[in-house]
Amino acid sequence: MIRRPPRSTLFPYTTLFRSVGVFWSNAVHMCHTFYMEKGSEQRALPEDLAFRLLTATAMADERSAHAAGYYWSRLAKTFIDQYPQRKWEFLEHVLRAASKDWSVLGNLDMNEEQVLTSLVRNEPDTAWECIARIYCETDEERNFGLQHWLAEGGHPSIGDESLGPIQHIPSEVLFKWANEDLDDRGYWLSRVLPKTLDGSIAGRLTRNFVAQFGKDESIRTGLHNVFCSRGWCGNASDHYRRLRDEARSWLTDEKNPTVVRWIEDYIEGLGFDIERAEI
Repeated sequence: MIRRPPRSTLFPYTTLFRSVGVFWSNAVHMCHTFYMEKGSEQRALPEDLAFRLLTATAMADERSAHAAGYYWSRLAKTFIDQYPQRKWEFLEHVLRAASKDWSVLGNLDMNEEQVLTSLVRNEPDTAWECIARIYCETDEERNFGLQHWLAEGGHPSIGDESLGPIQHIPSEVLFKWANEDLDDRGYWLSRVLPKTLDGSIAGRLTRNFVAQFGKDESIRTGLHNVFCSRGWCGNASDHYRRLRDEARSWLTDEKNPTVVRWIEDYIEGLGFDIERAEI
């Protein structure tokens, strides 16, 4: 006969091995309560303790970043304000820890502080150096989390076309990096760029990418697939028709034959999508 240990013996061990992320989330809540809530305005964050907490690998365990995202964001902003000399070390450690799960970076960056996006926006060249190092040291699966965050930032709602932090990186920095290994980096980058070729800074980034790399079939196809991967509410035919009208406006004054060809192929594909949706 097999005897089970008493419940009081089992519980601590199952909690320890299955809920490390819960412990981390609780610690973030407690730290926020002590250092950030009313009456604690004069308390400085303890540098090393706060750094270890805010960059802990446990953030990628069991959707813990979703539960603690608001508190983490406020603490992280305060930490960077108080210890600006550690902001790039902080960013790199967070990217490394969060890349273990595709949704973590988005959860951490979805609050109004947008700590991670702010670092990229304020000093894009240095931020990209950190991002590129994490890309090189992680595998394809973990790079998906990095890719998802760069493209979309915090999690958008269905139909929300908000753009991620990739829009803030100068094209010359991105293109030089991609050229070093075009087959791998170029294709990966094509899945991160803003889904527009309009006159905005974000649209010009994607347009210039197409102009420079659009002759490569895998990159051209990858970018097309990304543009066609969107959420929407309402009739599919109306959604595709709106995208087609938008794409037609991109052809105005466009002279680059590679860009024109890509836009025309995209418009043709949307025409087939409209017809299929109506049927």
